[in-house]
Amino acid sequence: MKKFYAMALCAIVCASSAEAAPNRFTIKRDAKKSATKTLIASRSDAAKIWRPVSTADYMYEEGEWILMGETTFEYDARGNATRQTVNDGGYLSVVTLTYNDDNMVTERLETEGEEGGDLVNSAKRTYVYDSVVKDFCIERMGYNWADDGWVKNFYCETNKITRNTDGNITEIIKSLPLGEDLTPAYKCIWHYDATTGKADEYYYYTNTNGAVTLWEPSEVSYKNIVWQNTDGQMTKDFLELFEGANRLSSAEAYYEGELDGHIFATYSGENDYTVKNTTIDPSEVGEMLVRETIDDNGSYRISIFSYVDEDDNIVEEPFSSEVETVTIDEHGNIIEDRLESTYGDEPPFTASEKYEYTYDDNGNPTEMITSVYDEEAEDFVPQSKTVYSDYIDVTSGTSGIENIIADGADQSVEVYNLNGVKVADSLNGLDNGFYIVRHGSSVSKVAVK
Repeated sequence: MKKFYAMALCAIVCASSAEAAPNRFTIKRDAKKSATKTLIASRSDAAKIWRPVSTADYMYEEGEWILMGETTFEYDARGNATRQTVNDGGYLSVVTLTYNDDNMVTERLETEGEEGGDLVNSAKRTYVYDSVVKDFCIERMGYNWADDGWVKNFYCETNKITRNTDGNITEIIKSLPLGEDLTPAYKCIWHYDATTGKADEYYYYTNTNGAVTLWEPSEVSYKNIVWQNTDGQMTKDFLELFEGANRLSSAEAYYEGELDGHIFATYSGENDYTVKNTTIDPSEVGEMLVRETIDDNGSYRISIFSYVDEDDNIVEEPFSSEVETVTIDEHGNIIEDRLESTYGDEPPFTASEKYEYTYDDNGNPTEMITSVYDEEAEDFVPQSKTVYSDYIDVTSGTSGIENIIADGADQSVEVYNLNGVKVADSLNGLDNGFYIVRHGSSVSKVAVK
């Protein structure tokens, strides 16, 4: 039995450099869409989009919450944060974001400086997206500010897509920085069946020469591909095509041109599936991935079982496993991301993070505490806390404190400096800086620019 090798497929969709080829029986973790701490504000009224004016971030240390910084936000009417200002002891770090009509970021500008002073450029990123796959970035450029000008950095990359006359993707070439230039680094090719019009073969190449492009084919390729569904717009890793508009049903894996194994996938509903990665014998499973929805909130579990031991022999019972359980509350926020793994006869390993939310009467988060599981103590230890300020409806066309004052126009407004001294009855004409604004019973911290 051959050793099972897979391509460094992640190079097609990320900026990683070439890596040593892992065991073919390694279904990619990226396919699982691991949990992120994404805040979801309430949308109880479909005509409104609620967003927090500011947040305060704390770190837990020796039984106390230590304030690490405060961030104020500005938004567009679609709910996108267009400006984020972090105040770290009087030093400001500002991120300004620009979006296209599809709500994708087209520019991210970082500036910084002392509170009340001028902000200077620090870094910038720009993004261009495919006209068909709206969220796939075909050009990403990164710059650092140096010597009064923008200098390209390692964050740059391009993904050149070629399509056939039917509009289906036939080739993607990723170029990465080499010196001052972007040089072709990776390429994937899709071949289409003339009768069905669907992709039936996949090949992957690496450029082994810097100055002159010299494509070296991967040892692994995939043929006789069968789809559960496809739209011909495959921009993900081949081994991630189990969700969305392109879902694999089966494929043959070839090693150096010879049949080496099979991939089989079955689906249950929109989100759940089982994937089996086998040897030449379709009944001999090397690895199995199972995704299953576990409650009505959309919580899910993804399990990966490997049937390959340390000597690359196929065994009947799983030799190792990884089980990730993501728990989501009724508001749509992740409240726990738990990973449990086993390997051979070694003791099992558990890692977990919990996110404890407090909500206001409208279902908007007012506080989130992050705790990390301590395996020795067998308990969760507080790590960080975020406190969210007043929420505003950004669809009103205003952002920040302006919206709050408008909502409380019939109440008196008082403006104080950070030392607690009253300085005005409105924000008009104030110098740049941070102020405390009281209107009625509501108190907020705002930035004037």
